[in-house]
Amino acid sequence: YQRRVRGVLLLMQYFVSGTIFPAMTFPNSSHVGFAIKDDSVRNIWAGWLIFIIFTSLIGDMIVLVSSVKYKAIKLHGVIVAFIQHIAVTDMLISVTWLILVPPP
Repeated sequence: YQRRVRGVLLLMQYFVSGTIFPAMTFPNSSHVGFAIKDDSVRNIWAGWLIFIIFTSLIGDMIVLVSSVKYKAIKLHGVIVAFIQHIAVTDMLISVTWLILVPPP
């Protein structure tokens, strides 16, 4: 048990210090984030990530509204509930990722 706890704490220390993912360290400013130093490349990636997040949220909302309000998905109830849970989980992941991950 102590080995597992020590291993998890060591892994967390390496993750926080940036030795496992050195590209995610932020030495002086946020402009070096994800090892992108060129402004045009960073703007393209930021636009792409915003596009992906918004299309994910719109698609999940379409799935939820069509399955709950209009009963558009004609499958077994368990499968529809599973699809709804996947959509809600994807929305939560997209929103928390948008909040927690710093922009490139």
